[in-house]
Amino acid sequence: MKKILLFTFLLGMFGFAKAQNKLVVFNQDGKQFYIILNGIKQNAEPKTNVKIEQLTSEAYKLKIIFADGATPDIDKSIYFADPNHEYVTEVKKNKKGDYKLRMVSYSPTASSNYQATNTINYTNTDAVVTNTNNNNNLNTNVTTNGNNGTVTTHQTTTTITTNTNTNVNNGNGNGENVNMNVNVGGVGMNVNVNVDENMNNTNTNTTYTETHTTTTNTTTTNTNINNNTNNNGGNQFGCYTSTVDYNSMISAVKNEGFADNKKMVAKQALDNKCISTDQVIGLMKEFSFDDDKLEVAKYCYDRCSDRDNYYKVNSAFSFSDSKEALNKYIGNK
Repeated sequence: MKKILLFTFLLGMFGFAKAQNKLVVFNQDGKQFYIILNGIKQNAEPKTNVKIEQLTSEAYKLKIIFADGATPDIDKSIYFADPNHEYVTEVKKNKKGDYKLRMVSYSPTASSNYQATNTINYTNTDAVVTNTNNNNNLNTNVTTNGNNGTVTTHQTTTTITTNTNTNVNNGNGNGENVNMNVNVGGVGMNVNVNVDENMNNTNTNTTYTETHTTTTNTTTTNTNINNNTNNNGGNQFGCYTSTVDYNSMISAVKNEGFADNKKMVAKQALDNKCISTDQVIGLMKEFSFDDDKLEVAKYCYDRCSDRDNYYKVNSAFSFSDSKEALNKYIGNK
């Protein structure tokens, strides 16, 4: 009975840790492409339709590289506002003839019925191939030599090992030891349980590890804005964004899935308005990557009503390079 409860607890905890999202990218013009997430190539061969599953992070840096070598790459920041949702996006030409990534739908994975021709699982190593071998313990290494060089791919497998030892302690009861090792896609659990059936001694040790790889690229963007702001002393007295307007802006920003759209909404909301340093920090926290936060901080500086306190926004950055870039920008004003 105790072992059943233990396994139920472990399965519940493990299921919670595996909340997943899905991303679909397709193109109807026959343009084949590679998908790069956080600097990692996801499809080993160029495709026109790809679905990537088992995405556990809230945000990813997405790059689409076209196989023709001539079409410019597409760079986007993808945000999953809710767990267990599916993004469907289309690579499509705009009126200028440039390829852009457009959102088609965003819905819970339980109700999504999009059928992709190429479905793969997210991997933290370059290039993924599908292998249908159903062995419980599988380790596959595939090397492909082609025009693009040598690509080595690895398929992640699940291995569950349970060891049970029963000892009789001089007639005083049975002592049991249960040891479990679980590893799924880089997520590992090690559980060691000692149970005395007389309840004289129960000792449980649980170790849970999860590894995420994130690559952050910092882009410095200089934005010059002339909004008739008052630069003497860095304060714009009598100019502010009310709490109601600010909360409305934050809500609208949260509803956008792409970082570019989030920034566009914020800029529209702040047109001809001022914003406080604390409000700027709150807005920056809606972005996961430093290059997006830096662009927001630069845009808001010319609209800040208390620039003397603007040093506080440095706390919202993850890297010192971003802080230095903002300081340089402000110094050149």
